[in-house]
Amino acid sequence: MLIDQQHPDISISRQCQLLGISHSSYYYRPAEASEENLRYMRLMGLQGAVPGPHTSKPHPENKIYPYLLKGMRLTHANLVWSTD
Repeated sequence: MLIDQQHPDISISRQCQLLGISHSSYYYRPAEASEENLRYMRLMGLQGAVPGPHTSKPHPENKIYPYLLKGMRLTHANLVWSTD
Protein backbone atom coordinates (compact mmCIF):
# COMPACT_ATOMS: atom_id res chain seq x y z
CA MET A 1 0.00 0.00 0.00
CA LEU A 2 1.22 3.52 -0.72
CA ILE A 3 0.28 4.86 2.72
CA ASP A 4 2.50 3.99 5.65
CA GLN A 5 0.37 3.87 8.81
CA GLN A 6 3.44 3.82 11.05
CA HIS A 7 5.34 6.69 9.41
CA PRO A 8 6.97 8.72 12.20
CA ASP A 9 6.81 12.15 10.49
CA ILE A 10 3.93 12.23 8.02
CA SER A 11 0.36 11.74 9.18
CA ILE A 12 -2.10 9.60 7.27
CA SER A 13 -4.09 12.72 6.33
CA ARG A 14 -0.96 14.36 4.89
CA GLN A 15 0.01 11.20 2.98
CA CYS A 16 -3.49 11.11 1.47
CA GLN A 17 -3.17 14.78 0.53
CA LEU A 18 0.18 14.12 -1.17
CA LEU A 19 -1.36 11.22 -3.10
CA GLY A 20 -4.36 13.33 -4.12
CA ILE A 21 -6.99 11.21 -2.36
CA SER A 22 -9.36 12.08 0.46
CA HIS A 23 -8.53 10.57 3.81
CA SER A 24 -12.08 9.25 4.08
CA SER A 25 -11.50 7.10 0.99
CA TYR A 26 -8.46 5.62 2.74
CA TYR A 27 -10.58 4.54 5.70
CA TYR A 28 -13.53 3.33 3.58
CA ARG A 29 -14.29 -0.37 3.85
CA PRO A 30 -17.23 -1.69 1.81
CA ALA A 31 -19.93 -3.45 3.77
CA GLU A 32 -19.97 -7.16 3.15
CA ALA A 33 -23.18 -9.11 2.76
CA SER A 34 -23.30 -12.55 4.31
CA GLU A 35 -23.97 -15.54 2.10
CA GLU A 36 -27.18 -16.15 4.07
CA ASN A 37 -28.46 -12.63 3.32
CA LEU A 38 -27.61 -13.02 -0.36
CA ARG A 39 -29.56 -16.30 -0.42
CA TYR A 40 -32.61 -14.50 1.14
CA MET A 41 -32.32 -11.61 -1.30
CA ARG A 42 -32.38 -14.06 -4.22
CA LEU A 43 -35.41 -15.84 -2.78
CA MET A 44 -37.32 -12.57 -2.37
CA GLY A 45 -36.24 -11.25 -5.77
CA LEU A 46 -34.44 -8.23 -4.30
CA GLN A 47 -31.68 -6.55 -6.28
CA GLY A 48 -29.93 -3.21 -6.50
CA ALA A 49 -31.59 -0.35 -8.36
CA VAL A 50 -29.48 0.00 -11.48
CA PRO A 51 -30.49 1.31 -14.88
CA GLY A 52 -31.68 -1.29 -17.31
CA PRO A 53 -30.41 -1.74 -20.86
CA HIS A 54 -31.06 0.92 -23.50
CA THR A 55 -31.98 3.65 -21.02
CA SER A 56 -30.36 6.35 -23.13
CA LYS A 57 -32.00 5.45 -26.43
CA PRO A 58 -34.10 8.34 -27.77
CA HIS A 59 -37.73 7.68 -28.50
CA PRO A 60 -38.34 7.59 -32.27
CA GLU A 61 -41.15 10.16 -32.02
CA ASN A 62 -38.99 12.73 -30.19
CA LYS A 63 -37.86 15.67 -32.29
CA ILE A 64 -34.10 16.01 -32.71
CA TYR A 65 -33.03 19.64 -32.50
CA PRO A 66 -29.96 20.84 -34.41
CA TYR A 67 -26.85 21.88 -32.51
CA LEU A 68 -26.81 25.61 -33.15
CA LEU A 69 -23.25 26.21 -31.95
CA LYS A 70 -21.64 23.86 -34.46
CA GLY A 71 -18.73 25.59 -36.16
CA MET A 72 -19.05 28.70 -33.97
CA ARG A 73 -15.82 29.94 -32.39
CA LEU A 74 -16.31 30.76 -28.72
CA THR A 75 -13.50 33.23 -28.11
CA HIS A 76 -14.46 34.81 -24.78
CA ALA A 77 -16.67 34.35 -21.73
CA ASN A 78 -20.41 35.15 -21.81
CA LEU A 79 -20.58 34.74 -25.57
CA VAL A 80 -23.19 31.99 -25.34
CA TRP A 81 -25.96 31.61 -22.76
CA SER A 82 -28.31 28.71 -22.21
CA THR A 83 -31.38 27.86 -20.16
CA ASP A 84 -33.11 24.65 -19.38
